[in-house]
Amino acid sequence: MDYWAPVPRAYSIYRASLDGNLNGLSDLAQGRNLRLKPYVLTGATRGTGASRFAGDGEIGLDLKYGVTPALTLDVTVHPDFAQAEADEQQVNLTRFSLFYPEKREFFLENAGIFYFGDIARNQRNTARFRPPEEELLLFFSRRIGLTGQGEQIPLYGGARLTGLAGDVGVGAMTIQTQAHAGQPGSNYTVLRARRDILKNSDIGAIFLSRQPAGDSSDFNRVAGVDANFRFYRWLSVNSFLTRSDTPHKQGGEWAGKGSVGWEDNFLHLQYSLLSIGDNFQDDLGFVRRTGIRKHFADMGIRPRPAWWRRRGIREVHPHARFSYYTDQSNVMVTRNDHIGPAFTFERGGFIEFAVNPQYERIDKPFQIRPGVVIPAGSYRWNEYALVYEGDRSRAVSGSARVTNGGFWSGSQKSARVAVAVRPSYRLLLDLGVQHNDIDLRVPPAGFASTLVTLRTNYSFNTRMFLDSLIQYNADLGQFSANVRFNLIHHPLSDLFIVYNEQQFTDRDAPAGRGLIVKYTHMLSF
Repeated sequence: MDYWAPVPRAYSIYRASLDGNLNGLSDLAQGRNLRLKPYVLTGATRGTGASRFAGDGEIGLDLKYGVTPALTLDVTVHPDFAQAEADEQQVNLTRFSLFYPEKREFFLENAGIFYFGDIARNQRNTARFRPPEEELLLFFSRRIGLTGQGEQIPLYGGARLTGLAGDVGVGAMTIQTQAHAGQPGSNYTVLRARRDILKNSDIGAIFLSRQPAGDSSDFNRVAGVDANFRFYRWLSVNSFLTRSDTPHKQGGEWAGKGSVGWEDNFLHLQYSLLSIGDNFQDDLGFVRRTGIRKHFADMGIRPRPAWWRRRGIREVHPHARFSYYTDQSNVMVTRNDHIGPAFTFERGGFIEFAVNPQYERIDKPFQIRPGVVIPAGSYRWNEYALVYEGDRSRAVSGSARVTNGGFWSGSQKSARVAVAVRPSYRLLLDLGVQHNDIDLRVPPAGFASTLVTLRTNYSFNTRMFLDSLIQYNADLGQFSANVRFNLIHHPLSDLFIVYNEQQFTDRDAPAGRGLIVKYTHMLSF
């Protein structure tokens, strides 16, 4: 990583007050600050196992208007996200839902103003295989317009207002979905306000609502406040408190967190307490689990001894993290620890060795895969992990995460390896392989899973691109491909050609295929 303007370790690159100044721009005209972007879409799709293709044609419009120099209104009518990148598949060996990031353009733009939840730790090393840390994201836009199985729900449209109103950062968004699969459409609304105070601190509030059309008895509303303070440059104090309102759920609708941390160029310390009530419900958020209290402690040092630097190691980072979960009666249900050193190389890559003691207590059996059930009880085991991240600026670079040791009542051998090759500045090939070999004693069971992912990116020039994501899940016998061609034919105007395919190698059924062409054109006034 390289920064044009120096950013102290205690901050991330997103702290705009530390940005550099760009001078020398002249003869700039603001205009009316109005942009219209209509789209036309056509295509044909056949579901996996189906015999015929179904044609599809859509039109829609996006509007962007500068209400003031600091406040922007976005309106979308009948939006479509056919050009959004497909998700990378994941293998779930836990009892919780997996986290898939948002990739739709309308929801990604200005998304930071709506952020409310866990304050992510300042990770300078960006390992490819690091899972998300959030236990609770109060607003997670991925919940809008998608079913729990990832099936798209059509949208009538929506509006978003973001920016600054005086000294207050504001965000307001409302989206209306159409009826789908016999279920009525719903309105999703989020309101956010945040104000900077003191020198490096802020306070804010948020409100979220899901309301089905024509049914006043089925709703979910969440309101919360948060405060983030930074003192003496290195000391930070973060907190939030929220409450949900859902029919037929009373008692335990609260969620809150308090965190205090110290991070300078040598030492980092953090402690936090997160509590999520038994009946807390957030239909617009990502909540890994409810009815828990999580104590989290993180500590470590980052010396840079000259002896190590002469041997190509920029920084040594011995560290430890402890996550201690209880239910609302303070009975321990989970413990995840992580202890080990990390070494950062002069060119930016790093390697980490770690031991991860685990404890889980479950009151109900759960199915870890079809036909394999983990019985209720208490389980302890140790994981041993090796993580490596190469120098991504090289023509050939690699990443790896190897885990060995216990797993519930048995053992595991897991590996995730990726190799990125850049034959030229136009082409990137990124191949990843994940393999898990699980052996359980109670019940006696063994299984393996393999997932292969190939991502390619080719840039014909600065206006024409070809991207593909090809995946094979050996556990399901499933092959899928997502190929996207993008031509920027006019500033902020695109032609997309998207091809999707999905088929199962272990059954005789027609492959699911789709070809979609989408044309957009930006009109500025």
